[in-house]
Amino acid sequence: MTKFYIAPGTGLDYISGIQVVKDVRNTLIESSKNPLSLLKRKTDFFGNDIKDVVFDSIISFCPVTNEISKALGDCLNAVISVIDRQYKRQFEMSSNDLLKDQTKSARLHNIDSEELMGMFSAAKHKAPNATLCFLSSKLRACKNKTTALLCKKPTDIQNKLILWAISNARKNRFTSMQCHNELKLELLKRMADKIQKREDKDRRKVEKILKSCMPDQVKEMFPDLENNEASDFEEILIGAAIGRSICHMWFDNANNTHEVY
Repeated sequence: MTKFYIAPGTGLDYISGIQVVKDVRNTLIESSKNPLSLLKRKTDFFGNDIKDVVFDSIISFCPVTNEISKALGDCLNAVISVIDRQYKRQFEMSSNDLLKDQTKSARLHNIDSEELMGMFSAAKHKAPNATLCFLSSKLRACKNKTTALLCKKPTDIQNKLILWAISNARKNRFTSMQCHNELKLELLKRMADKIQKREDKDRRKVEKILKSCMPDQVKEMFPDLENNEASDFEEILIGAAIGRSICHMWFDNANNTHEVY
């Protein structure tokens, strides 16, 4: 925690942090070869001196047995497995001076995200009926110290900034609603196209069966048909559907509607 959870701009950069994790992994691998060596270690896996009286007291009465050795080995191997899984992409990428310079400002932890999630949960619990925009603006004002900055301005400047923010937020909200409605219509259109393609596929499948189907096989090929529907199919196949009207269902791609003729 003290190695990575530090203030921005101090301590390790991103690439150096990856190298620290690699070194810790190598130390873990060496320790897993002789798990009982952990009981005699004077430094932690980062190379710092162990100055913990609780740790010393635990080590002092820990029995040196095969069971303890196996348990320690399993724990070390499990930690190595987790590191390999979580840092696989970082271990495989090649580092150079350009990448080191580009990632210089990258954070080594996500404590800010964890803090925001906690603040959001607390704000949602305090005001369950509040909109997402309200909660978001409240959190941003707190994190970015917007309110403190606003209070330092003269009253007339405060009023101008507040009125500008209200007007600009209204425009952004209207634009967001328009984009949301357009996205909703596009999703509905794609869903309708997908359903129609599935129906066309089923129709072609039925047409293929009907072309090779004998009149007396209709009931066998289509067991879900009612008796009157099966008889209608048989009359069509044998050419006996004389003097009767047949409705055709057509799909209008332009309007996404079904038309009956």
